[in-house]
Amino acid sequence: MKIKFKAILDVDAALAAVSSNGDALQCVNDQTEAVVMAAVSNDGYALRYVKDQTEAVALAAVSNDGEALRYVKDQTEAVVMAAVSNDGEALRYVKDQTEAVALAAVSNDCYALRYVKDQTEAVVMAAVQRNGYALQYVNDQTEAVVMAAVSNDGYALRYVLVKDLFISIAANLNISIEI
Repeated sequence: MKIKFKAILDVDAALAAVSSNGDALQCVNDQTEAVVMAAVSNDGYALRYVKDQTEAVALAAVSNDGEALRYVKDQTEAVVMAAVSNDGEALRYVKDQTEAVALAAVSNDCYALRYVKDQTEAVVMAAVQRNGYALQYVNDQTEAVVMAAVSNDGYALRYVLVKDLFISIAANLNISIEI
């Protein structure tokens, strides 16, 4: 069954509708700034129905739901930082990643490390110090990174990829292993 929406013509009715459900914006012909802001503040994903995106509208949308970044047409640094600070997983939609953006993302959600294109030592350490299990997403496992991860959570040892490094870390922690 296909549902056909009728356009909401009255601005007051549009404000009431989008304040209740941001997706109602798809039925609004006269998208005033107030109507659009009400919609994306209610539901960040309503950004996909915005006809004329401004930075303020994009900021409101990603502040409501960081993953709304996927619908942002012009990813300014402020918009991207707001998105990944709200939801680290939004990093997957960032077009131009910087170390600052990656740090903000993994500070919000250490598992966002899996979307980091350039895993610097600082970004990786921030992630594994927050949660040792982030080690599973580290591309270059150095001894310092592994020690930080395992110090955070001993079970992170299971994500050590290099056998010699695994043995060395286990010995440092006085863990007996059989190989």
